[in-house]
Amino acid sequence: MTVRNAGVDAAAIHVENRVDGSESASEITVAAGSEASVGRSLVVPHPHLWSPEAPALYRLETRLFREGTEIDRLETPFGIRTIRFDADTGFYLNGQNRKLKGVCLHDD
Repeated sequence: MTVRNAGVDAAAIHVENRVDGSESASEITVAAGSEASVGRSLVVPHPHLWSPEAPALYRLETRLFREGTEIDRLETPFGIRTIRFDADTGFYLNGQNRKLKGVCLHDD
């Protein structure tokens, strides 16, 4: 996440992230007229994996505070899943082999 300070003074920003009962917080200082990146990790206990049959979505809520006052809020929907490709057996979603259907349509 990138935090932009369009003001004329540096800003001390408190960043809070929440998803499904997990929380994370950090403090950053953003110089006047510049941007700062914020990276955080959160653990979702016992996640429900996203699939086409069960499209489980979570909502990450990010809130920014300056001097104790909320100045911005963002909600980001996302899904959790695992993917892998095997040269011999193909595509796997959440450990289950899936067949991808399509065409090889070229104008050569």
